[in-house]
This record gives sequence, structure tokens and C-alpha cells, in this order.
Amino acid sequence: MFIGRERELQELNRLFESDRFEFAVIYGRRRVGKTALITQFIRDKDAIYFMGVESSSKQNLENLSKSIIEYSSGIEADTSFLSFQAALEYVFKLAETKRLILVIDEYPYVARSSKSLASTIQLLIDQYKDTYDHFAWTVAMAPADNPKIAVVALLVQGGMSYSAAPIVREVIGEYLQVDTKTKKIDISNKMN
Repeated sequence: MFIGRERELQELNRLFESDRFEFAVIYGRRRVGKTALITQFIRDKDAIYFMGVESSSKQNLENLSKSIIEYSSGIEADTSFLSFQAALEYVFKLAETKRLILVIDEYPYVARSSKSLASTIQLLIDQYKDTYDHFAWTVAMAPADNPKIAVVALLVQGGMSYSAAPIVREVIGEYLQVDTKTKKIDISNKMN
């Protein structure tokens, strides 16, 4: 049974019902119901759901490929795309003909296993941006050598990427329990 989260569901539905590309980031502490919220939201929509695992890039690519192929063909397959870029390009192509949701749950696990994932997503958004409205986006992970948190902020019609950076700063600050309005974030002390 799903109880509560009406405001969050309304916002996700508002984004879904828009006539343009949307990108939502759902973040919070572990075990607060983020996956339940996502599952409830996508239950009656065309959606590809993929949960990243704390494993290798190969395993995550295989799992993403399985989710995409199962969605598009209706059958389980033991085949895999050659790269995250090929897999995500296929999703972008599917989304050209209908409204489609791609969920990457546990994104930090995937980002840690595939160092190029964020830049691949950026490349594809840039490649397809002519079919979407202008937007700004920023990706950050902290700390750089052993990420504990990955944050993506995308603002539809947001202008330049620096417009999204304060959102990322606030999310990382909240995660690190730092008041970002009065203190500089020192990641080295908080992440050890």
C-alpha cells in the first residue's frame, strides 16, 4: 500500500504532462521511500526502470540493457548494448515517438562504476537538444576520488549550466550537513 507523498506525485505528474523534455532528480536519505515513490509514479506510464547496483560497469550495463530490451520487446533477453551510450541513444530514439520515462534508481552506484556516464548523458542531451527546449544542467560527485554522493540538476529553460550549480551545492551541503549559505563546503573532512 502507498500512503502519502501526494505533493511529490503531483509534481512528477506535472513534469510528465508537460510537452517538453524534463529531468527530475529525487534524492534523500536512505530508506525514506524514494523507490516506492518512483514505483507508484510510473505504474501506469510507459517507463523503463533500472536500478543500479554496487558492482562493475559491465554488470550495470547488462542490467540496463535488460530493462530497455524487456520494455521495448516485451521479452527477457540475455543480450546487451555495447556501451551506455548505445543503450541511452536507443532510449532517446524510443522517446521520439511517445512520452517515455527512464528511471535510473541508485544513480551513484552506476556513476561510480562508469566514470563516463555523466558526460555520456550530457553528450546525448546536447545531441538531442534541438528537439527540446533550452536547459541548464550540472553534475557533481563528492569526493572526487571515492564518490559518496552524485547529484544531477537540470533546469528546463534554465539558460547556462552555472544556473544549476547552486542547486547541486545545496544538495551536497545538505548531505554533508553543512550550511552552504554561511560556510564553504570542505568535502575532505566530511567524507572520510
